Amino acid sequence: MLRRAKKTKPAKATPGWVAWAVIAGVALILCVGLAVGAMQWMGGGSSTSRSAASPAATTHTTAAPNTSNRAQQDAIANRPMPEGDSTNMDATNFRPKPEVQATTPDLVLPKSTRTEAGVATGFPKTPEGAVAQLAALNVATYNNLDVNAGRAAYTAFAMPGAVGLADWNATKMAMRYYADNPSTDPTRMRATFTPVQGLIKGSVGDSWTLACVNGQVLYAYNGDSNRIGVWDCARMQWDDGKKRWMLAPGPNPARAPLTWPRDELSYRAGFRDLQNVPN
Repeated sequence: MLRRAKKTKPAKATPGWVAWAVIAGVALILCVGLAVGAMQWMGGGSSTSRSAASPAATTHTTAAPNTSNRAQQDAIANRPMPEGDSTNMDATNFRPKPEVQATTPDLVLPKSTRTEAGVATGFPKTPEGAVAQLAALNVATYNNLDVNAGRAAYTAFAMPGAVGLADWNATKMAMRYYADNPSTDPTRMRATFTPVQGLIKGSVGDSWTLACVNGQVLYAYNGDSNRIGVWDCARMQWDDGKKRWMLAPGPNPARAPLTWPRDELSYRAGFRDLQNVPN
């Protein structure tokens, strides 16, 4: 299996752990819909004046007679996403691509009111709040690719029946990186995740939302640095006792497409630029 490159160079080959994530469906940050997520990464693109197509319609539904909420949730989670899913496995899509002018309104995220387990939280009981919470979980988990921080975030925010620690995109990615690069000293790793786009794929009632985030991970280690686009889609459920959004029960949703944030493909898939990203 390919190992991490030793030095940073233009047009550097994709690290083996990144390629694995893409093929696997992410796992590593890369897509939680990335159902398991699939991952993408690497550097920024230059902006152009081209306009992007309109995003896919978001599904909002409430419980129907003789139909369980879980059946509706599964229907939303399993619905293929435009411009992606398993048919789009071009690994270059997670590398920097030219950015285009968005023609859709920004997705304005609410502000957090507190921090728990190193994760910004306290977002309101709205679909936008669910997106903000998923973005905050990714921010905390990708911070320096710290496996312990990711485990703490997952433990505090995963409901019973949610995808396991080893299958949640963000933690799976960090774990896979160190498995592929056993000589890496985790204390010297530096990494950050910046949420750039979000998507509300659908909601059932006011307590369940399929949320997605698309952003960039910048990581550096021993002179090797890269920016990579990554996405994560997850079932999110409101916990009335804890008054916060949590990773909900159920398997990973259908993969999101491999896209660079703000490239034309990302907008066709339905992603919208974010305002008020958590940190």
